[in-house]
Amino acid sequence: MRHWSPWRCVGAAAATGALIHRRQFIADGLYDCRAGAAGKDDTSKYRLPLRRALHFVEKGRQLAGAVVEREGGGGEALPSNREGSLLHEDAARYAAYHCHHMLTSFRAERRQWTKLKEFSFDEFTRVMEYLFFAALLLHLTALYETADKYCEALIDVAMSCTIFLSKDADGLHHADMLRQGRSKSTDAKVAYLSNGEEFEARDEPWNSLHWAIVHFSRGVFAWGLLDHTELLFDMKRTMKPYSGMVRTFAKIICERLAGMSLSAEDLAFLSCLSTEEGAGKWLGTANISAVSSTDVFARADKNIVEATLHFAQQRRLQILPLMWMALLTRHSAIIGAPRCFQPARHALLNAIPLFQEEAEADTALKLLAQCCYFPSSSLLKASSVEVGVLLSQMERHGVFSSSEFMLVELLQAWMRVEAPEELSPSVKSAYGAYMAFRNIPRCALRVVGKPYTAKSDGEAFVHELLFHALVQWSSCLSVRAPFHREVEELLISARYVASLFDSIRQHGKDRDSVGAAVLVVEATFRAFAVRVADICTRGRLVESMSPSDLAEFDRLVDHVLREGTEGSVGGCVPHCTKETGNCGFTVRGGMDLEKLTCYVHFFIFFI
Repeated sequence: MRHWSPWRCVGAAAATGALIHRRQFIADGLYDCRAGAAGKDDTSKYRLPLRRALHFVEKGRQLAGAVVEREGGGGEALPSNREGSLLHEDAARYAAYHCHHMLTSFRAERRQWTKLKEFSFDEFTRVMEYLFFAALLLHLTALYETADKYCEALIDVAMSCTIFLSKDADGLHHADMLRQGRSKSTDAKVAYLSNGEEFEARDEPWNSLHWAIVHFSRGVFAWGLLDHTELLFDMKRTMKPYSGMVRTFAKIICERLAGMSLSAEDLAFLSCLSTEEGAGKWLGTANISAVSSTDVFARADKNIVEATLHFAQQRRLQILPLMWMALLTRHSAIIGAPRCFQPARHALLNAIPLFQEEAEADTALKLLAQCCYFPSSSLLKASSVEVGVLLSQMERHGVFSSSEFMLVELLQAWMRVEAPEELSPSVKSAYGAYMAFRNIPRCALRVVGKPYTAKSDGEAFVHELLFHALVQWSSCLSVRAPFHREVEELLISARYVASLFDSIRQHGKDRDSVGAAVLVVEATFRAFAVRVADICTRGRLVESMSPSDLAEFDRLVDHVLREGTEGSVGGCVPHCTKETGNCGFTVRGGMDLEKLTCYVHFFIFFI
């Protein structure tokens, strides 16, 4: 198989959460960290050694350039060339050995499963474990571009496991309800942390499914399988099982959205997916039946046929995580505890890049997002911060052909739900504090409503997210020393906030006055200017700041801050003098650094 484009990070906010969860995953001992001992029952007791696998994944992500900032600040150092070479050799040996043994074990157990009339929850658990093993190995092999001969086989394991889960989805649901009922009766469902937060205790099979979605999505994206020009599937042979997955997906979504007010278009879409013909159309197989693999290159419309096959292959790669997320969402609804939909939301955020190619997202992804973020079965809906992250990620990756229309429709559906919001998540790192500014969707500005609140008006929604990001950023950075590449992160966020400022002014032409969101943008730039000045006064990390970066930041400050407005205070931008190499300050409006800092703190506190 060909090697494709290197792995690109879905989003550092999600990546940081993934790192934390992986550490917890190991600490909780959800799986034995040793492969099953050789012997008669070896195939039925196979366990992937997770400690080493997750170590290789984290190191591989660092080598791929996705450095995750430590919670205490600063980036993780990359291995030297020699260390990187040794790491690659170790990872290649590990991947080849465990791909072979996992596939051998799975095929043996699959033969046993096909003889069963019905599955118990233990069998379903084992299927989800294999799904997780295959997804993790797919991600690992992609990071190191090794063991590529196993890529198709690992995807085949994921497909086979999904067929088992899809065929007896009702049986899985019934078994899960019985299991959760027993857990409630023994008061063992929820454990409490010292700070009062809640989490599910040892929900092992569903943790496997959650992280299978994350690793599968990253593995597919890392191998570049969405751009793969060679067929990964036998289109005719896989048409029936994949069609069954689509119909099961539609059934679960209908069940989860029962009682909600859906548009006629959404109802028609779900009704279409529930039929064999509609499922085949969604998979892009309408024209494939007339095309055989032997005459593709002999046809006059070769490019059209190849595009059709390419689209169908992408849809087959998409329906697998869609099916898993539907099952995970239904399980979350059974739990009914606060923030029980967090695993499904995290999985969805990681799967978004799978929908940015020709086979873009459609109503299926939009309805799945509704199930995760404001389900009818929950007394609470997702916070505005979480909805903002979802919309901004979809907007950034361009997953919808009519991007703004679909995203606006999704935001309006969230606004119409008359339920209190969950508590907004807080950032846990300085990088996350900067990322929060980039997780504010511009498409929200197209929603105009009254009154001016985050639940009815798009600009008010953006204003709330901006204010929340600014307050958290101020709180997080006020007690932290500058971290590696902070100025670069600040500049990226400043560019985005400036583009948001332009969008606010553009959409505000129809309004009577400048909205409150503009004032928060200005406060953000003043705070950014103070932070840049503070970094320079500390005399650290100045070498990472180029004059061109500072000049660009200076231009952004000039562009955003309204000149000539009474009471307006200009930005404070450091500059390096050529004679001494030291940093000075250019303060507009005649205000020195100390007064400007006090002003910013006062402004943030009373805004």
